[in-house]
This record gives sequence, structure tokens and C-alpha cells, in this order.
Amino acid sequence: MVVEHTARNEDEVLTVPLRSDVWSLGAVFSELIIWLAEGIDGIDNFEKRRKQETSTLPGFRGSGFETCFHNGVKRLNCVDEIHTESLGLLIRLDNITPLIKRLTEDYMLVHMENRLDAKPLFQFFVNEIAKLPPIPN
Repeated sequence: MVVEHTARNEDEVLTVPLRSDVWSLGAVFSELIIWLAEGIDGIDNFEKRRKQETSTLPGFRGSGFETCFHNGVKRLNCVDEIHTESLGLLIRLDNITPLIKRLTEDYMLVHMENRLDAKPLFQFFVNEIAKLPPIPN
């Protein structure tokens, strides 16, 4: 069953698939990865790099969407680059942030057809967490 929610925009009704919410949560996770590694300065840099990349794309400059996470079709290159840079700054005993990065890049910030619905996404996360080694004392 596909469930959708509807948003009113003046006189037209827009139907937005629930998988759009998965993308949005992926954007939150993306910023969480950067914040954990670099704090608020990292978030500011991340926004600047997204804005820089989208400034080269037709239709983005002055649109209000300059700091989005995609180019209209796929995830921005700078998102993957910054995720990798941020993971390099984190403590090596952190097993969860690399999992969140993989979840975000492989199943959330991807094209709609490849994006998981909420339940399978949650189940994937639970299964992967169960595989992680315990953190030493």
C-alpha cells in the first residue's frame, strides 16, 4: 500500500509520496554526521559547499533552494565528500556514525525508486545495529 500526504498550495493540491519524508530524514542525518564531527562551523561550511555546487546548476540560483541536498535528480557530490571528510574526524570507536552515513547515502538520499519506506528502513537499521561489536569499556 502506498500512502501519500497532501499539501495545499493556494488553489492546487500537491500530492507528496511518504518517501519524500525519508529523504528529509536523510538530510537531517546528513547534518547530524557533520555536526558530530565538526560542530556548528562544519554545518556552516556544509551549507556553503551545497550553495556553491548548486550555484552552477540551471534554475537554482535565486530559487530559495540553493542549499538543498540534490541537483534536481540526484544527491550533490559535496554531500558524499563532506560525509567522508567528517567520518575521518570522528573517534575510531564510533560504529554508529558510519552506519548512519551508509544508511543515509544508500537508502535515504537516493532517487525515489531506490529509497526505502520507513518500516524497511527501520528494520534495516535494527538489523545492522545488532551486528555491531560492543564498545569496549
